[in-house]
Amino acid sequence: MDKFLLSRDAARLLPENEALFRVALRSDDIDATYDQLRRTGVTVSPIVDGQRNDPQGYIIRWRIFTIDGDTDGLVYPFVLQWEEDDATRLTRLRAQRLDAPHPLGDITLEQAVFEVVNPQAVRDRWQALLGFPPLGEQGTGRGRPAIYLP
Repeated sequence: MDKFLLSRDAARLLPENEALFRVALRSDDIDATYDQLRRTGVTVSPIVDGQRNDPQGYIIRWRIFTIDGDTDGLVYPFVLQWEEDDATRLTRLRAQRLDAPHPLGDITLEQAVFEVVNPQAVRDRWQALLGFPPLGEQGTGRGRPAIYLP
C-alpha cells in the first residue's frame, strides 16, 4: 500500500472529482513538525523530497509528508516545507514575473467548508494533534455553521 497518501488520494479521486480534499499545512521546520506528530502516535509517511521546474526552468524544491487518519471523517492534512523562505520565494516569483494576475481576475479562496457531525470534537483533536491554540469560535449551536480559527 502507498504510504504517501496524496498519491492514494489522487488515484481514488481523480479525474472525476477535482476538489479540495486534504488541507496543506506549511512548516518552517518540517523535521521538528514530523517528530512532534510521531510522538502523538499518529501514522506519518516518510518525509519525501520533491522538485519540479517552473515555467522558466528554475528548480522549485520542497519537502513533504502525509498524516494518515481522520477525525469524524475529516482527513488529516499533509505538511509541506518549501526550500526557500517566503520572502525569498516571493522576491524570486516577482523577478520571474510568475506572480502575474490570474487570467480570470482576482481569484481568492475565501473559505473551505468541511461538514462533520461533531465539529467541536474535530477542533479539539486537531488542536491537540497540531498544536493550534484556540483563537475563536462562532455558531456552535445545532444546525448552525461552526467556524474554528486555527
